[in-house]
Amino acid sequence: MSAVVGAAVAAVVLSGCAASEGGGTPTSPATPIASAVIGDDFLCSGLSVTREAEKTRVPVSAIGEQGRAALAEAVWDDGKPLDLPPEEDWYVATVTDDHVDILRDMAVVEDPYSGGTAPDHQLLSVQWVEDSTNLSPGWYVFRSSRCALTVDLGELGVPEIELQSPPKPSSRQVQLLVTEQKCNSGEDAEGRIEVVDIDETDTLVSLVLGVRPRGGNQNCPSNPATPFTVTLSDPLGERTIVDAGLVDPRALTVAG
Repeated sequence: MSAVVGAAVAAVVLSGCAASEGGGTPTSPATPIASAVIGDDFLCSGLSVTREAEKTRVPVSAIGEQGRAALAEAVWDDGKPLDLPPEEDWYVATVTDDHVDILRDMAVVEDPYSGGTAPDHQLLSVQWVEDSTNLSPGWYVFRSSRCALTVDLGELGVPEIELQSPPKPSSRQVQLLVTEQKCNSGEDAEGRIEVVDIDETDTLVSLVLGVRPRGGNQNCPSNPATPFTVTLSDPLGERTIVDAGLVDPRALTVAG
């Protein structure tokens, strides 16, 4: 499993900002900021996964007596047993006295009809319920979901990133479309996109962007993409641009 590629080199010159309403040239620069750093852990559907857990990938078969009992006894809300097949490629994310979280890889399948970053992991969580009005004490399936495993940017959210159009090898500017993944009442992310990290090598441009959430309560319709431009230190050439906000960085594709 790949980690985010390197730290930003000091000589890198960045400029990134949401495009103006008229689609003109961005005017306000953005640089990596000290308040937004790449954390030590990863995130999957809000669950914090340590780098150690992701690196060692302890299989469920070696989870230990407590975790094994939790998975064996867990039931769904309707009382049906979890019945997790032992041959599945699950590995341990977290084990505590009252919950167990396990993950497994899944093939990335882009769905043009579904918004958001295509998932690359499946998450299963079971939790001990002691006091509930409609459930007897025991282990229950708390969450079963899919996610794209991302770095943890603290207060910032990791967005979906696409190319507006095929980038020109002779240009230093890369025009992006950035879609906030957290609830934002269906509004764009103009003025809240930040360049957290960028690393340029001879073959790759590794980019980490973050979106600072709006204050207040937000509902959750789909958010529109926001135009955003990053200026590289050198012309792009034949280098590949990857989204390094994902634990397994992916090459950016053209929107649409």
